[in-house]
Amino acid sequence: MNNIYVFCGLIYLFISPGCTSNKLTASQQEPVQQDTIKYEAGSRFIRGFARVEQDSSSFYINQDGQRVFDQFVIGNISRLLEPNEEPRPVPEGKLPRYFKKVRKDSSLGVLNSTGDWLLKPKYDVIDTHLPKYNVLDTHSSSLWKVTENGKQSYYGPNGFVLPFKFDSVKYLDGRRFDVKKNGAWGIYDTQTDKIIIPAKYQAFDYCRTCLGKGTYVFAKKQGKWGILNFDNEVLIPFEYEHRDVYMQSSERVKTLYKNGQQMIINLKTGVIKPASKLEEDPSDKRTVELADGFVKKRQNGKWGLLNPIGELVLPYKYDFIDYNADSSGFLLPAPFVPLSKDSKSGIADTTGAIIVPSQYDQPFRLAYNGHLFLSSQKGQKVVLDKTGQSVLPDGATDLGKYTITPLLSNKVIELLTFKLNNLYGFYNPETGKTVDPQYSNLINTRISSLDPYVKVTKGDLVGLVDSNGKTVVPPKYEEITIRDYDAPSLARVTKNQKVGYYNIKKQEEAIPPSYDNISIKGLGDEWTYFLLQKGDSIGVAGIDGNLLVPIKYAGINYIGDSHMVLYESRNGSRKNYISFDMNTHEVYSLPKHQGIELANSGDLVIILRPDGGQQLYNIESRTFIEGEYTQNGFPTAISSFQEGLAKVQKDGKIGFINPNGEVVIPFQYDGATSFWKGLAMVKKEQPGSDQSLYGFIDTSGTAVVPVSYDFKPNSYMPYYFTDGHLLLYNYSDDQKSYLKGYATPEGEVLVKPKYDEIYPSTIANLFLVQKGQKFGVVNDSGKVTIPAICDDIPNRHSGLYNFPLPCKQGSSWKYFNEEGATLPIQVKETIPFYNR
Repeated sequence: MNNIYVFCGLIYLFISPGCTSNKLTASQQEPVQQDTIKYEAGSRFIRGFARVEQDSSSFYINQDGQRVFDQFVIGNISRLLEPNEEPRPVPEGKLPRYFKKVRKDSSLGVLNSTGDWLLKPKYDVIDTHLPKYNVLDTHSSSLWKVTENGKQSYYGPNGFVLPFKFDSVKYLDGRRFDVKKNGAWGIYDTQTDKIIIPAKYQAFDYCRTCLGKGTYVFAKKQGKWGILNFDNEVLIPFEYEHRDVYMQSSERVKTLYKNGQQMIINLKTGVIKPASKLEEDPSDKRTVELADGFVKKRQNGKWGLLNPIGELVLPYKYDFIDYNADSSGFLLPAPFVPLSKDSKSGIADTTGAIIVPSQYDQPFRLAYNGHLFLSSQKGQKVVLDKTGQSVLPDGATDLGKYTITPLLSNKVIELLTFKLNNLYGFYNPETGKTVDPQYSNLINTRISSLDPYVKVTKGDLVGLVDSNGKTVVPPKYEEITIRDYDAPSLARVTKNQKVGYYNIKKQEEAIPPSYDNISIKGLGDEWTYFLLQKGDSIGVAGIDGNLLVPIKYAGINYIGDSHMVLYESRNGSRKNYISFDMNTHEVYSLPKHQGIELANSGDLVIILRPDGGQQLYNIESRTFIEGEYTQNGFPTAISSFQEGLAKVQKDGKIGFINPNGEVVIPFQYDGATSFWKGLAMVKKEQPGSDQSLYGFIDTSGTAVVPVSYDFKPNSYMPYYFTDGHLLLYNYSDDQKSYLKGYATPEGEVLVKPKYDEIYPSTIANLFLVQKGQKFGVVNDSGKVTIPAICDDIPNRHSGLYNFPLPCKQGSSWKYFNEEGATLPIQVKETIPFYNR
């Protein structure tokens, strides 16, 4: 391509003054000779794809304008990620959880969330829902079954694990797979990359859900089942029926039948016995190992229990014996042994002592934090302690559970509740204490997981008792609450729709229930006072209930760590400020003033002096802050501190001071913002002009952006901090408008202030700029990527634009890449990316 040379002045309007190159940008050079593909409509590009419409059809293209797929189909994400969005990490050895399936003609493919191809659209079927067979299975959850031209394979994190030459495939154990060829099944080993069991069988079965991986498979041949190992050796001949129940991967096989009879087969010894003979032969004296070295042994059809040294501790007279020493809570723990005799259940211990006779209808289970045995007898629930004694009074019904967590404890107590004679009581398994039925109801609201007490009612009134039935709050209130964030020794009580507090330790009302609202306040973890409210007025009481500040104040502000300032309200104005010391409970009036403002710095407030000046005042030391800022008169305005500095106006000029009253930035500006993220905007009026210049300074007063930009009249100064950038204005040459630009917080000018409007991208480091009725793009390094030559650019107000960028010129739209070159694509109108 020939270089095109021009004078800098000819491209002044398109680039900038001071042209440094005599070459045009890529977008202005002669286009590469490549045919432009025209479509009726097109969307913006996302992750390298755009949707287009042509001849009533819709499909997706790449940046060359070539059709790559027709539509999105089912997937684990609703959309592709925008350029500024990070994908979720994919665990090693796994396929991504988030992907989009696509279709092209009748073929399927898969894109990940960032638009990269996992599988290009050339497959008949892609099944991404292969089940995970057990918790140790690290393979099946990261495989997709894929069909191409009628042949199947599995796709994994490292690509396809099988060649596409099988009619059907099934997952076996991650290394080996069932494969079907010419109507018969074999087994393929991916480690050796060959068929290890030839395809001549009708079917295979394998215990995929077993935690231990088996070394053999069940195989079907000529209608009968046998067993093969993975060396293709016959372990059990093909002469059995197979039922897929009781599957396991051990050497003991129980799923083969002969003439309807279940067989028990030991693969190690080769012994094959009918299951009925093994289980029912009275002469069978087999033993079963239990937990902790105990053994159960059967004689004459009955079970007994032997301890680890071989002593018989339970005689041969039980239909069932087990010992698990279980610690999970599901089975009985040591030393308890569940028994069954004549269809009745009981419990012994490992010494042979009978804890519960075998006379109950259901096997026992542990409940209530492992303290109680539960069973039933004649349709009634039975609850026994660990000595075998019933814990319920005769006739008790409506059994339930009430869970509490005592104060200063993480231990959860589960109480057994019951009903007798229409009243409720409860039993504490921890202490063995029974609380007699005396309450109308037990309200287990479980508002907090740390409820320390039992909420009880007598009639319509509510009280609290502890886990042993001792009264905590007498039942004489409409509602009682102990909140996690309140003092745990204080209960909030309600009576006649008024609020008070009950002192649990002293067993008396700290604050009678006569207020509209009460909140507990204090220092650190100690609650030191109550904030009381009646109507619109507030006051303060000590934790003992004594009134410290009368209830007549309209509002409150907290100053520092230990002070509050209260004020009255008269005719809409704040009057009569006082200070309350939360440490000493001392109340005192503030110096004579016209008002108080918050300083947002430690114990400081801003006193509005009667003479119209303002001054910092320390609530803690009760002293005014003197300093350079008060010399030769007081400031007329002090703003609250931001980032350690307060904006101060004195003698018509603005500067900044620190909390000690020292002037950090001199009084030299006519306007300023408070500091935000280390910067403040400042402005200076120009003598003899209505115009002001502005810039940005740091907390040391150093100019980050020089005070040389034109302040736009009546604009809101905080708006000059926008989207993480600093807004720059320059007055136009024709004195008719203000042109925009942007700088970084470090002061680097990204976009020179010569545009009518700027729209920052929300998904890319780009700025869409407007000059008159034309639009262009500047990147984050300040380079003009696309000059202002576009009649329109979509999504500019939302900021959803990135490269390749649609640009309207005349009656059609072109696409520009990040180098400013046009793509070989042209559309008549724009459409959304997703075809809803």
